[in-house]
Amino acid sequence: MNIQTRYSPQLMPHQTGKIDITESGLETVLVFHHNLNLPLFAAFPLLTTSSGRKVLSGYYTRHVEIALKNCVGLIFGSPT
Repeated sequence: MNIQTRYSPQLMPHQTGKIDITESGLETVLVFHHNLNLPLFAAFPLLTTSSGRKVLSGYYTRHVEIALKNCVGLIFGSPT
């Protein structure tokens, strides 16, 4: 879906009056639910390996499924 089809290009998602959810704290989930060691609490190094990208994909896919199930928008954060 093209982002421009959902939101007016002049408005940010929080200005539309529609309900959106955000992801739930990537680094915290990875450390405490996936038992990953994140030096300096940094998740971006996971992008450099296929196994790391698989973990990130699963994390974000879970949030997409929740948003779709509840017919709400989703605002992603990026690995830091």
